[in-house]
Amino acid sequence: MIGSGTFSLIKNSELKESIINLYHEYDQKQTLINSNKKWIDEISVIVYTKTDLMEFEGDVGVIFDSPEMIRNDWSFLNEPDDEKFKIVVRGITANAWYLITNGNYYLELRNSCRKLITQIDRELAKPQ
Repeated sequence: MIGSGTFSLIKNSELKESIINLYHEYDQKQTLINSNKKWIDEISVIVYTKTDLMEFEGDVGVIFDSPEMIRNDWSFLNEPDDEKFKIVVRGITANAWYLITNGNYYLELRNSCRKLITQIDRELAKPQ
């Protein structure tokens, strides 16, 4: 709307501010989500290279679909003091944090969108 010049058609300054704020919030969340993705990718590489737990080759759309995905010895999973065990636990914990945090970002954005839609609906319902 800003690029096309139609943003000026909105006369309600609070509504304009809310729209701008939503886009700003979206940009902030996208930056955080991208940062989290980079961080979790680095952790995944460490789990993959340091533990020899799994081998992903080709299409991994269906996890644990083939025996080739499992490599080597899993005995370290029974040894809490083993460094490989600690790495796997850190990886699982990091992934849980990643999913929860990004899920919360999306919920916050959804709530902001709902508030803006309500605000737009109220504005449209006003007599012209």
